[in-house]
Amino acid sequence: MRVGKRAPLGLLVLALMSGSMGTLAGEVRTLSDDKCVAQCDEQSDKCMIDAAKDASKQRQCDATYDECLRKCG
Repeated sequence: MRVGKRAPLGLLVLALMSGSMGTLAGEVRTLSDDKCVAQCDEQSDKCMIDAAKDASKQRQCDATYDECLRKCG
């Protein structure tokens, strides 16, 4: 019976030692990064539509997209 009571504590210790608890913070950061990237994607899509077939405008869209992504993460 004693082993059963210690098992959850043992799992917690293993989780802390393996860094699993830090993963939660990383997951939150990932969600905010994902939102940021999604915003960059939307802005880039609109920019490319507005640029139509103008190659210089498309290059500017690409540069703006790259800059946006750098701000995300």
